Amino acid sequence: MSKLFFLVFILIATNCYSSQKITVVTEDLAGFQMTDGNSKLVGPTADKVIDALNKANVDYEISVNAWSTSYNMALRDANTCIFSLARIPVREPQFTWIAPIASLNANFYALENNSLTIKNIDDAKNYKTVVIRNNFSHHYLKDNGFTELNHLLVIDNFPEVIQLMKRRKEHIDLIVLNELQLAHQYRIAPSTPKLKKVMAIDDADLALYFACNKQMSATITKRLYTAFQQ
Repeated sequence: MSKLFFLVFILIATNCYSSQKITVVTEDLAGFQMTDGNSKLVGPTADKVIDALNKANVDYEISVNAWSTSYNMALRDANTCIFSLARIPVREPQFTWIAPIASLNANFYALENNSLTIKNIDDAKNYKTVVIRNNFSHHYLKDNGFTELNHLLVIDNFPEVIQLMKRRKEHIDLIVLNELQLAHQYRIAPSTPKLKKVMAIDDADLALYFACNKQMSATITKRLYTAFQQ
């Protein structure tokens, strides 16, 4: 009898643990996932993620924040997943990588009237590059020898980058952005200062992933992996 009770207890405990609510964090990223006028998350990556979450039969909530906030939550909180997260070497040991959901084209841009040229990533170290805190470009450039003291100007979010372009152009040499994000910005705000592509970043793994905190339940991780494979 005691053995049967023990087995029932294990089954109940396992079921409760696997059905616990998870938090999925992201950001507004034009061309990938965005909140519409009704505060609904839409876009190709959002559709993929929501479909997989429903197939995985997990209880979840999605939180849309500034990228740095979402990134730190995913690093800190055990029951948290994040998208769309670029899979780069410096991040590899920090997350459990569930599935690729999109790819990203990122470039160095300069203001249209700026005559600077760069031929490789080391040339960019001669200039000040604007990056968004904790996003792909911030980590990728630091991994390639850029420092916040000498090479980078770190901004908290994309709207602040736009404001910097409008009000303090003299502080900008280069900006790293993805093409879809910039194209969307020009569509919704044609007065945005014009940028020109100076150099593509094509030597990095720019696959965007759905990933989870390393302490996420193995049961839920398996469910998510299976759902994304479907």
